[in-house]
Amino acid sequence: MRRNSRAGEAWILLAGFAPLGLDQVMDAIGVNRRGTYALSAALAETGLAERQSRQGKVLLVAIERAQANEAPGPVFTGALGTAVDELDEAMADLDRLLARTGNQGATGT
Repeated sequence: MRRNSRAGEAWILLAGFAPLGLDQVMDAIGVNRRGTYALSAALAETGLAERQSRQGKVLLVAIERAQANEAPGPVFTGALGTAVDELDEAMADLDRLLARTGNQGATGT
């Protein structure tokens, strides 16, 4: 989504407030009509949203798969990729630990 810096803002609005018309996006983010087409293209390209027509209006709609955090994340290479992989592994370890301790109740016994 680098090609449109406002696409991230639009995604947050779509995920939080459901489908939005292009006029609503223009007002909320401060882009012109042409900007809404650019950011909708960026969101569609990344699989986060799609354009739909309803009752003669064009809407941006968040894709359910993306809302469930199943959207593919960025791919990192080199030293950054290694660090991200290590962080992911550490977070998975923490999740497993919390899942085990969560079964022991609120007292931690």
